[in-house]
Amino acid sequence: SDINIRLLFYKLSKLWKEQKLEEAQPKSYIFLPRPNPIQEEILEQWRIGMISSENDNPGESLEEFLKNFVLV
Repeated sequence: SDINIRLLFYKLSKLWKEQKLEEAQPKSYIFLPRPNPIQEEILEQWRIGMISSENDNPGESLEEFLKNFVLV
């Protein structure tokens, strides 16, 4: 859920700050089945890029996304 995702990224950000490695923090990415410009803007503030699909079916969009990582 959205709350769990935010908590996860908050803890990750806090960990980087505590280790004084905030500048070295790599950009994170999250996949969402549908584009959401508002959520994308919020996530960008946490240095999280959003990857989304134009497919209306969440299951199919996830399948398409995962197929990009499988070598056939």
